Amino acid sequence: MKKFIKSLVIMLCLFMLTGCSAGKLSDAYNEDEVKAAAEDVIDKLNDKNYEGILENSSEELKNSLPDNKLQETWESFSKDIGAFDSISKETLAEKNGYAVDIVNAKYENKKVTFTLSFNKEMKLSGIYMK
Repeated sequence: MKKFIKSLVIMLCLFMLTGCSAGKLSDAYNEDEVKAAAEDVIDKLNDKNYEGILENSSEELKNSLPDNKLQETWESFSKDIGAFDSISKETLAEKNGYAVDIVNAKYENKKVTFTLSFNKEMKLSGIYMK
């Protein structure tokens, strides 16, 4: 039941985020730059280059991911998804001053949705995987 409620809340949040401002970025962001940054994060996750991700992250994100938390989270999450195949869809939005890229990626055994947030300096400020 907890898992169902958590999934429902996450879906509602994503619906509100994409429904309110999907595809709209202010002049503070370049669409191609946001997409390239998001794809770079996903490539680095797939390559297990956690240091590379954290190098290009905001201080807030670094502080919220102590020690090897990103590595532990990704390795636990990705153990059954199989090899990366492709990115099938990207949806851009701006929320609370951050560029948000919701990326649907295909893996050998599963589809994964990444929600990646970037600040105006194009530093990764939020990462969520479902």
